[in-house]
Amino acid sequence: MSKKAIITVVIAVVVLAAVGGAVWYATRPSLRQGGQENNPVVTENNGQGSQDSNNIENNQLQGEVVGSPAADVDTSNWQTYRNEEYGFEVRYPEGWGIKEENNKLSFIDPDNYEDFYKWTEMEIGFWDNVDNLEEKLLEYPKKEYGYKTMQEFVDGEMDVFSYSVKNINNLDITVLTMGAHIANDYYYLPSHLKNRSYIKINMRSGHKLKNSILSTIKIY
Repeated sequence: MSKKAIITVVIAVVVLAAVGGAVWYATRPSLRQGGQENNPVVTENNGQGSQDSNNIENNQLQGEVVGSPAADVDTSNWQTYRNEEYGFEVRYPEGWGIKEENNKLSFIDPDNYEDFYKWTEMEIGFWDNVDNLEEKLLEYPKKEYGYKTMQEFVDGEMDVFSYSVKNINNLDITVLTMGAHIANDYYYLPSHLKNRSYIKINMRSGHKLKNSILSTIKIY
């Protein structure tokens, strides 16, 4: 092979390698961002001890941007539920009905279900005379299964994904996330007006309006 032919082959190999490298780099957004994937951020302060990798992974997979409504959801025309006794306010979609019983409110969208009383979009309840929230939440697990802490409960039960304190709409709210057949999130807010009392909010983990509703919560 002549010297000219060899130089031509070398140049062709270099050009192909450069093109291939550019294509590979262009398809790796995590490298262009300094090794960081563009995942949703959840502000979380877990005061109950560090969670294992499975719990952390589950929180990431939920893709929850706490307190941030979806861009295409307009809450300006929503109705407002306001409780003067506990100093609490939350908005909910127009047309949802409210059923009240046993110190609990059930918010229901009658357009989505044939039976108005069969399915609940959101539940709000109240706990009074609570000296320690974790002990209150542990009453049943401790009695039935012997768990002494919420972290033991989370680690020991497949239906419990996480227990933590999250910043939601600039409020530090305790969140208990249940998985498997339950698939609900339970939010516990201390009342500022009523001492030793908590507002409880329960919604399905995958509800399409969950974050929009959370973004309207106010405590006064």
